[in-house]
Amino acid sequence: MRDALEARSRGIEITRCTLQFGCVSSPQIALGFGIAVALGVAAVGAVHFGPRLYYRMVPPKTHGHAIGAEEAAAFAQVAQSYRGRVVWSSNRSGNHEIYLLDLRGKAPRLEQLTDDPHVDSFPRFSPDGTAIAFNRSRDVWVSDRNPEPWDVWMMDAQGHGAHRVAERGFHASFTPDGRALVFARSAELVRHDLQDGREEVLVDAGARLGGAAQEPDLRDSRIAATIRGPVYGAFGVYDLASGKFVPFPGDSCQIAWWPGQERLIWIEGHKGNGGTRVAWGPPDGSRVETLIDLPGRYSHEYFPRLSRDGRWLAWAASADDHEPGRADYEIFLWKVGEPWEQALRVTYHTGNDQWPDLAP
Repeated sequence: MRDALEARSRGIEITRCTLQFGCVSSPQIALGFGIAVALGVAAVGAVHFGPRLYYRMVPPKTHGHAIGAEEAAAFAQVAQSYRGRVVWSSNRSGNHEIYLLDLRGKAPRLEQLTDDPHVDSFPRFSPDGTAIAFNRSRDVWVSDRNPEPWDVWMMDAQGHGAHRVAERGFHASFTPDGRALVFARSAELVRHDLQDGREEVLVDAGARLGGAAQEPDLRDSRIAATIRGPVYGAFGVYDLASGKFVPFPGDSCQIAWWPGQERLIWIEGHKGNGGTRVAWGPPDGSRVETLIDLPGRYSHEYFPRLSRDGRWLAWAASADDHEPGRADYEIFLWKVGEPWEQALRVTYHTGNDQWPDLAP
């Protein structure tokens, strides 16, 4: 003991010895611990972010196929309950195009509205149902996880007159009066007037909210949005008048207003039968209720969208892989309030079907 004290007093470093590893100095122990922590963090990051990085950079190799005659039979069954239109994005033709299923006539009719080598996604009907806004990628192929290289396009509901409305806009939705579009451009939320083309930055979400605000849905002065930042993620309601953001609990996304009611719907992550469920709650974030969580295999719900009257819910669900833009998502339709088991499966195709919307 006295030798050790004398050695320390002379500035000589004491080493720690083990029978198994021999003698290791304190700095060596600290260095080894630091390397172990760094490797652990790297491993966790590779597991979590590695596939996302791959999906963001590499386009899918296959685009699926129809499942026999089941889809035509499903269309006929859906038409018995829902007499309207369903629009969505699908890569069943090779790359993502906009498709419309018209259930108003004597027989269901599926139409491909766009035909372009770029990715067409996120279709949204205008409030009166006469027009459709959608995203078109600026490069031939762009992952849904990359919010930058997209433009906002519009066409009529028959697929005619497609034209670019705004450059570098992502996830555009109509304002309730149909006179403007609201979309994300980098970290800003932008309102684009459809009559004169003037644009107004509603909020710099990067500066005010810590990240880009995606899937924005505007009602009066309040915007429901998902905030995605480099180290921060949230979802909730931002009030343009007060400058306050009300975050909702949980790890969730794709929040939107319930038409005609003071509540919202969203996808709640890490919950439910298939790892997600469609939830709803009031705009103050004080309560979370399950709207639907399908039993069975197709229970990873995503892309929820209510009809304009709030009576029907459309969404997509997958059974195995969950990657947006790549996995075998199928479109479902459900009359709100009926038993979950009565939800109608609309599509039967092993390609990727996503981002549905409804119109009369």
